[in-house]
Amino acid sequence: IFEKLSNLNKKLPRANRTFVDPKIKILGFTTVLELCLRNISTRNFSQFYWLIQCLRKQSLVSNVIVDHLKMLIEDFNDKFGDLKKMNSPWLTQPLLVDITEVSVQFQEKLSEL
Repeated sequence: IFEKLSNLNKKLPRANRTFVDPKIKILGFTTVLELCLRNISTRNFSQFYWLIQCLRKQSLVSNVIVDHLKMLIEDFNDKFGDLKKMNSPWLTQPLLVDITEVSVQFQEKLSEL
């Protein structure tokens, strides 16, 4: 999760960008967090190598991660909720598709589009 947050941070502060660019990145990251939460809640750890290693030693780790992800999603929604109200789907969602129906291996990439 920290790696994904770091990647988001690197994508945001760029010159010559419109207000839509950060919106896309932030909402895409929120979608990634929701996918991570959904996958971890259903014990689908295929995209988390180190989590699999930790869970072999201690199964309670996933509960802590799920709680943390819920708080992080709530925090992002509180701070950036106004971005969701800005409606321009032709700019921000070129692919209007339910990405949860796509293979886990492609979900993260699709959420960034």
